[in-house]
Amino acid sequence: VLNANPRVDIHGDIVGVVGVGQDITERKMAEQELRRVANDLRSFIDNANAPILGTNKDGLVNEWNKKVAEITGFSKEEVMGQDLVEKFLPSGYRENVKNVLRNALMGIETAAFEFPLFSKNGKQLDIVLNANPRVDIHGDIVGVVGVGQDITERKMAEQELRRVANDLRSFIDNANAPILGTNKDGLVNEWNKKVAEITGFSKEEVMGQDLVEKFLPSGYRENVKNVLRNALMGIETAAFEFPLFSKNGKQLDIVLNANPR
Repeated sequence: VLNANPRVDIHGDIVGVVGVGQDITERKMAEQELRRVANDLRSFIDNANAPILGTNKDGLVNEWNKKVAEITGFSKEEVMGQDLVEKFLPSGYRENVKNVLRNALMGIETAAFEFPLFSKNGKQLDIVLNANPRVDIHGDIVGVVGVGQDITERKMAEQELRRVANDLRSFIDNANAPILGTNKDGLVNEWNKKVAEITGFSKEEVMGQDLVEKFLPSGYRENVKNVLRNALMGIETAAFEFPLFSKNGKQLDIVLNANPR
């Protein structure tokens, strides 16, 4: 970088030019490197296989990568400058997310918080997001950037798992056949309504009790213990005789299939 000035003689006549300069080679190289890093970062954000979005200090969208556009159906052009919280989040989550964004603007990061987004077709997407302050080249906080993970399918799978578990629980409880179970120590941890009905022992009375020692005649205990041990090793036993004492002391004759749980 050069400053060019006229060169004059003792009479004040211009006789040439004098330049005073500064070598800025390293600065130019640093600026080029800064641009390269910025371009690499832009490419990384745009093409990351994770949703990345951001807002300015007013909560308006200023970052929306291709992955967010893909899963929501909203293009970058449609969302830039929109209020992220008010436009794209269910009302029940807005205040919590606003607090997270406020914290990020104060330099406080929040990891793995639930961040549900509406898609363009009105479907709710379940996102887990890390919210971080976004700083400029001077280190000043200018907004928030969030890197997330779409867990919609996982949440749906968890809901289906809960549904199946509830269906199984209902089936066990209401089956028209006695269903009972023990843990590895032989203590009762399953006792459905049918067993309660025929024995007279409620579920609350038997849970945690030793099944063999408490409810079986002594002459059958060793055989039943062997069956339970086999089940714990993955060996099923079908149609074996399993006599139970009822609450009034009567012996009930049950045929049972023992399976590993």
